Amino acid sequence: MHFFSLASSLALVSLALGTPAPPKTIVVKPVLCPAIDFRKMNTILTAVLPKTPHKIKTWPWGQMPKTCMSQTERLKLDPYEMKVYEILYEDCPRPWYVCRHETAEMSIEAIAENFGRLPVGLRDFVRYQFATAPRNGAAGGTVILPRGDVTYWGNLTDYQSTFVHEAVHAAEYYRGYEKHGGLYAESKHWMDEYNKDDWRSDDKSAKSSVEAFAQMGILALIDKHLPAGLTIFEPNFKLLSHQHNALLNLIGDTLDFGTTCNRREPDDEPIFCMGPKVDCENMPDLKFIPPEESLDPTHFGRWRSGSATGC
Repeated sequence: MHFFSLASSLALVSLALGTPAPPKTIVVKPVLCPAIDFRKMNTILTAVLPKTPHKIKTWPWGQMPKTCMSQTERLKLDPYEMKVYEILYEDCPRPWYVCRHETAEMSIEAIAENFGRLPVGLRDFVRYQFATAPRNGAAGGTVILPRGDVTYWGNLTDYQSTFVHEAVHAAEYYRGYEKHGGLYAESKHWMDEYNKDDWRSDDKSAKSSVEAFAQMGILALIDKHLPAGLTIFEPNFKLLSHQHNALLNLIGDTLDFGTTCNRREPDDEPIFCMGPKVDCENMPDLKFIPPEESLDPTHFGRWRSGSATGC
């Protein structure tokens, strides 16, 4: 998750397969001096990540995908205060859906632009996006896995790093199960590579191995697309080389531009239609498009749904 007070937290889905594995730990190490300024990274991200042309379509009032209805109920919001938008980017024939509550401080235009700056390979791992008011006065983001549904809290218009951070969580989850049979950020391989470096990027990366991976994702994306690399602004970035290279080996290809979209999760069926005043006969055609390979929880055993909790 990415929350700040202006901080980030992750809503993880945990695997329940008998006796739980012993907890994995990362070595406590000092922050780089000077620490990497992630607020400055927002400005750099906006400069190096191009906008993706897109079109926004508003759904008829009162109609909502099942996932958005569930999140609306979970947060005790009024579903009649929700609007649903369809965003079609020019680099993918399948749209993304955003559900926005009327108290959300971030406009649909800002959401579409910020999300569209991510390379399509990274966007592939995100399914629905949900925008609402700040949480306990803080702006930030959470992602619920295994589907990759992201919630934005408050105004993140100037916080491009949060969009990257949450998408990296989702990418790490999928690639981890594909290549390592579990969360990569909790694997021995990631722990070993992380522990080879003598430093960490910032305080957030010390919260958990999962947060350390997502923070490195922000830096790796900048380094890949900034001429001369990130060290031109952050000379000490080279001291995090083992973490950096391990991340690139897992999801480096998703950080490239010019790739083909391959959405990982199907959209919801059914669509909720609420109340007698809603035009239920003319509901939008939300097609069920199966992904090439879905990491449905039933493929791995019983799952226990996590809840969005602050870090």
